[in-house]
Amino acid sequence: MTEHLTSSELEQYVLSTLPPVDLLRVDDHLASCDACRLLAVNALDTPRRLTATVSALRRELALSPEQEAALWKVSRFPERPSMTKWLARWGTFGALAATAAIVANIIWGTRTKPVSPPSPSMAAAPARATPSAAPVDLLTAEERRLVDDTLARGTISPPRALDALRMPSGTLMGTTKPIATLAALRPVAAVVDSDRPTFEWTAAAESGAEYRVSVYDEAFGPVAASGWLKATQWTMVRPLARGKTFTWQVTARAGGQETTAPAPPQPEARFKVTSVEQSAQLADLRRRAGNSHVALAVMLADAGVLDEAERELTLASAANPGSSAVKRLQDSIRAMRP
Repeated sequence: MTEHLTSSELEQYVLSTLPPVDLLRVDDHLASCDACRLLAVNALDTPRRLTATVSALRRELALSPEQEAALWKVSRFPERPSMTKWLARWGTFGALAATAAIVANIIWGTRTKPVSPPSPSMAAAPARATPSAAPVDLLTAEERRLVDDTLARGTISPPRALDALRMPSGTLMGTTKPIATLAALRPVAAVVDSDRPTFEWTAAAESGAEYRVSVYDEAFGPVAASGWLKATQWTMVRPLARGKTFTWQVTARAGGQETTAPAPPQPEARFKVTSVEQSAQLADLRRRAGNSHVALAVMLADAGVLDEAERELTLASAANPGSSAVKRLQDSIRAMRP
């Protein structure tokens, strides 16, 4: 690697189009080179992206007002100042805050694991021709705005798609006497993209209980039912109609007694299957989101596909252990659950 990064490497870095191996190499260089880090930060100097990055840093690092002001200063100065005085003033924080470009890439999922600054004796990893995932810049301006605004808030807002799925239940089919521990888990008040969803529920208190799942359409007409099961989950074999809303219940049989949940005053376990068009749009979205678990999770949640969004955030958390930003997003999705 040359003494400083080339303009092409910096351009690809800020656009998140570098292959993973090259990205880690550039990150290592930026961690130790003031001049190149300064150029990378300036390349990201757009109000919306910086607002999201600073907001995420504020939450992730619990910045003081003085530290936040210093971060904005280093991101917006019109001339190239000396980094020595700034870093000397803020110490370790200054070095971290000055890498706002690196933080932005972590948020957007282009790094799969944290990288420690290289030791002086450590040679830079040689670049290899590694195929990269679809760059997150394939997202539309509206999609990127949604993700950046969500990260700036620190939470995912409940999507409108779930409003019609949170209606209180009326008279449900089957017995109205619930088993205290029996409850429908998922899908509940959510959108699912699979037309053969997997149903999950908690176990009944009685040992040796068997379970049966019943699925109903919007007119409460029976659509499908499982046989008696020992497991607490069941995946449909035949597909459900796309673009439709369904209700489901689980019946537990133990000791000659059958009990169904949910039952009043519990809300109905409603869910909606994406339409053919929506499913195709989500498939395209997954391709364009590339390796950004956070970006994909935000957009899936916005579509009401909560279960898959939560799985993406679990992957993001595994890639960035201890990230409070990811944890807040996870907590906001859990708060949408009935």
